[in-house]
Amino acid sequence: MKKKILINLRLLQQPYTGVQSYVYNLLRALVSQSRDFDFYIIVVNYDNSNTYINDLLSYKNVHLVSAWGFNNNIFGVLFDIFFINKYIKKYDLYFSPVDILPFFKNRKVPHIVGVLDLCTFIVPKTTTLTLKTYYDIYLKTSLKRADSIVTISNCTKNDLLKLFKIDESMVKVVHLGIDRDLKSGVIPDKRGREILKGLCLTENTKYFLTMGTSKRKNVEKTIEAFSKVAKINGDLKLVVVVNNREMESIINRSVNSFGLNSNQVVLTDRYISALELKVLYAKAVCLVYCPYYEGFGLPILEAMQNSCPVITSDNSSLIEICGDAALLANAQEADQIAECMNKMLTNDVLRNDLIQKGLTNSKKYSWEISAAEFDTIFKNLL
Repeated sequence: MKKKILINLRLLQQPYTGVQSYVYNLLRALVSQSRDFDFYIIVVNYDNSNTYINDLLSYKNVHLVSAWGFNNNIFGVLFDIFFINKYIKKYDLYFSPVDILPFFKNRKVPHIVGVLDLCTFIVPKTTTLTLKTYYDIYLKTSLKRADSIVTISNCTKNDLLKLFKIDESMVKVVHLGIDRDLKSGVIPDKRGREILKGLCLTENTKYFLTMGTSKRKNVEKTIEAFSKVAKINGDLKLVVVVNNREMESIINRSVNSFGLNSNQVVLTDRYISALELKVLYAKAVCLVYCPYYEGFGLPILEAMQNSCPVITSDNSSLIEICGDAALLANAQEADQIAECMNKMLTNDVLRNDLIQKGLTNSKKYSWEISAAEFDTIFKNLL
């Protein structure tokens, strides 16, 4: 008889961001490859409208557990900490993909928790006081109740060992993969032009691409660097992927403070589909991704997969993930970032070399590899 694994997928009911992409893509690869387990995905008050959950439920070894409750943050926290215990006791193993285990542990059932990053501890200025307080109080106790902890980079593992008293043998590293919808492939020219036009760009627009999805992405420093480059190259643009009103306000203030305008710095102002993002990667001069800290840095691999060279920070997991396939800069130094941007504009040999190295580097990472490693972790615990 197959062992039964309960997986908390409540996060997948929230707006789709990088965390949701991680959870969905990992689970999809895991359930499609595994032949030894039955997977029970637990969500709250399910109404059958979630595309990602419905896709997972299309697999024969995946079963739905819809718990009673409310779809709000307060109930969600209570559910993860207390209410889920009602269900865990019925299964052979419990997996929480992101950070939190229940306050009272069922000692008969092994618990696995995933830790994506430790930004609230490493770069607290980039997060809210509420979130920082929550993780200060709860992550430590959650880690104590884990039978196995899975991180997404050696950097995050090392940060964990520095910050908490954890047996190193309990911490496993499983790298992320690349969303199959963002893997390279031919996009018809007409469709590519339509997508660019929808973002107020053309085939001939020369632009840098960056991410402005959170304060941690350090987009203000990228804008400052771009302002230096734009003084010499007046026809350049900076495209910022952002779909967050607070971040849009921060970005617009930064644009104004450096004497730029909305024609030079283009904000997407909405959710960008995988196809649109593929086109943005493929047509950009390069991706400028210089966050203060990252647990992994998936946009780096997405860009490399789509022949887009990368400038990134010389910190945290980013060096680990990009290897020698990117230009590195100090995230705090706009002059260094600007120097790298100028190199991408003027040195075609360097740019093409980085494209080839990036394509090679990105092939090291896949959700299939990640799923196989998780499958081994499950088997070892059981």
